[in-house]
Amino acid sequence: MNPPRARNRTEAGAPGALASVIIDGQSLAYAGHRDLYDSTHPVSGGLFFGRKGLLVQLRDELHDGRFLGIYGLRKIGKTSLVYKLRDEQLRNDAVAYVDLQASLTLGTGNCDALYWEVERALFNRLSATGHPLSDLLQLGKVERFSSLPDGGAKAPLVFAEDIRAFLDAVAANQAGGIERVVIFLDELEHILPVARQDGVAGYLEFFALLRGLSQTERYEGALSCVVVAANAEISERGYWGSRDNPVFALFTPFFVPPLPEGECDEMIRGLGERMSVHWKPEATAAVFSETCGHPFLTRALCSFIARRQNKRPLHVTRRMVDEHILPFLRDRGYLLEQITKLVETRFPEGSQVLERIALDESPDGATDETLRHLRSYYLIDTEDGAYRITLNLLYRWLRHRSGLRCE
Repeated sequence: MNPPRARNRTEAGAPGALASVIIDGQSLAYAGHRDLYDSTHPVSGGLFFGRKGLLVQLRDELHDGRFLGIYGLRKIGKTSLVYKLRDEQLRNDAVAYVDLQASLTLGTGNCDALYWEVERALFNRLSATGHPLSDLLQLGKVERFSSLPDGGAKAPLVFAEDIRAFLDAVAANQAGGIERVVIFLDELEHILPVARQDGVAGYLEFFALLRGLSQTERYEGALSCVVVAANAEISERGYWGSRDNPVFALFTPFFVPPLPEGECDEMIRGLGERMSVHWKPEATAAVFSETCGHPFLTRALCSFIARRQNKRPLHVTRRMVDEHILPFLRDRGYLLEQITKLVETRFPEGSQVLERIALDESPDGATDETLRHLRSYYLIDTEDGAYRITLNLLYRWLRHRSGLRCE
């Protein structure tokens, strides 16, 4: 994907104002005045790079009516991918997106609010275009969950009735061109009993309803759900406590990979050009060898290098990249620590395996499940019959943390 064309402008009537660049209709501060690599939030528009093949694959899976689980490391780009999928690949579908880390369920302690949040998101998307089917979403018309009678206790019932009415219209080809409903649930871990936390009451019933609707014959292919999480347990565990997991093996897992080298190079160069930061081919190759294409780590390392050089235009060489690796580990090591903490929390044995591989020791005795998890998250692979850590920065960090040389 080629970077979007940009045009420069200076705001009228503002003497000495900084020039700006227009990217996909967005005004961004021009070269050198804003660090486009420095992004801690999901990216979209002209700041999103790559993933074209994966986006098409996910769209096709959803159009076949499948439930999908999008999993991967923190900051690997899951939410950015979902935004792109929602806004560009599913423009003609009825889509609801809910970020569960901001869900009202965390305050109420039960999933009644989630039914309202999903329907409200669906209503907002449809009503924004004046779609007549939004009138079927009675629960979504209510602007605040706190305005529902009985504290929202009837929200599950009203939601079930509304969604059935909506799906009936879709099945009867009376939905004004809409062929499916797609529900996105981001940051899924926040409502499930994982990582030594209690699940939000009612999550089993919520997912059981979605599963039941999707398996109703007349709604075949008309309802899909996408869950987004760092942990794939929702797809893998047959039981939650003593109860059956209603979505066991229902969500087809997709682990978000790092960017391939070509897309990583395109991202580094595309953002850099807008900042008057130009990269030699051997420099972008050096960054890729350190980050293995992990988007956030790649941006973080590039930001670190660019911020420590005041000259613009800046031409980044391989030597400059090499010189900044150790300072980056010292100043930004907490970014690598986030990865090890995730592994330690989700599957403790995996953290031990990573440390042993970093110390050039064999992970003999590690369970197949642990090795499978680490490979699924693209943290390890094999080379000449031996395991290696794919992210060289992580390898260096683990050795540095153990007091060993990481050069």
